[in-house]
Amino acid sequence: MVEEVSRKSPLVGQAVDTYENYTVYETPFRLTEEYLKLNYFVLGLKLADTYKFTDACLNNLVGAADSQAYFANHMTDHASLM
Repeated sequence: MVEEVSRKSPLVGQAVDTYENYTVYETPFRLTEEYLKLNYFVLGLKLADTYKFTDACLNNLVGAADSQAYFANHMTDHASLM
């Protein structure tokens, strides 16, 4: 039986990545699972068929949530550059 050798160092001289200056940004609402849940909820209730401006209203709400995330990401970059 062959024993597995565990390595504690990188293979073939690969450098170990460090993420000291890496910034994790806020995810826009449109790219989250909650957006899919909201979309399926609206489709399931058939709100778009019942009310005339449902699509435009929900798109504006999602756009506002996305804008908040983009603004927070911009302010994160701004604070790091100051």
